[in-house]
This record gives sequence, C-alpha cells and structure tokens, in this order.
Amino acid sequence: MSDLIAILFTNPTGALVGIGAFIAAAIAAFFKIRSGGAKAERAKQMKAQLAAKEDQLEMHREADAILRGNAALSDAEARAKAGRRLG
Repeated sequence: MSDLIAILFTNPTGALVGIGAFIAAAIAAFFKIRSGGAKAERAKQMKAQLAAKEDQLEMHREADAILRGNAALSDAEARAKAGRRLG
C-alpha cells in the first residue's frame, strides 16, 4: 500500500493515466455488456413476433378453408351449417 502511495507522490502523471485507463476499460465493459443485453432483448422480441405471425397465418389458413367449404354451399345449406356451429 505504501508503494502505491509513493508512486502517486513521485510520479502522479503515470498513476493518473493508469486510473484513467482503468475507468475507460470499465466504461467499455459496461457498454459491451449492455449492448449484449439489448441484442438478447431484440432476439426475444423477434421470437415473440415470429410466433404471433405464425399463429396469424394458421388462423388465416383455417378461415380460408372454411370460406372455400362454404363457397360451394347453397344459402340454405350455409345457414344450416352456421346454425350447427353457433348452437
């Protein structure tokens, strides 16, 4: 400990440069870790958006299949079929 104090008093410029380098490295490490967390969050959000889009696509496919099936029905048949689903 006394050696460190002696260095500060005999060569304060070198010590200040060392302290400044340490602070700069700490700040750089902080931002690197923070950017890694941001990338992970973006990946998580993209995964959730992809799942939502896949669900939406599946619902559209189901709706299209129902519409194609109903297109071939007469009005009376469509009403009867709709009544079975609702009731």
